[in-house]
This record gives sequence, structure tokens and C-alpha cells, in this order.
Amino acid sequence: MFDDPKGKTIYEVAKSLHEGHGLSKTLYDEAVAVLTERGVTEVIGLCGYYTLVSLTLNTFEFGLPEGEASDLA
Repeated sequence: MFDDPKGKTIYEVAKSLHEGHGLSKTLYDEAVAVLTERGVTEVIGLCGYYTLVSLTLNTFEFGLPEGEASDLA
């Protein structure tokens, strides 16, 4: 699925955060080895930011501007 070890690790960290609400010690150690501690912190921050945006948009039921059609429909 991933040719790049960094991409694979970022995916696994994000998936674990969203599905498991955290990281196992093994995944954390692997992620630090591949991404560095700062990189892991950045991935966690990005996941949190996008979750915040998603919750806000969903709660307040933001839609597309009038006259705009979704490319996903």
C-alpha cells in the first residue's frame, strides 16, 4: 500500500489515534524511530486539528455555499 516508510507510519499512527484512541508502546517506538519525536508530535497535532474542524463542521451543519454542487455527490 505504501512505498515510503514515513507514509506508512503516519497512516498507522493516524489510524491508531482515531480507532484506538492512542498508540501502543510498540507503535510509538516505531513511529519515533521513523519520524522522530517531533514528527510524531506533529502527526498527533494534525490529527487533532482535523478532528476539531470535522466536529465543528458537523455540529453546526455547515454546507456548501449556495449554488455550489458537491463533487462527491
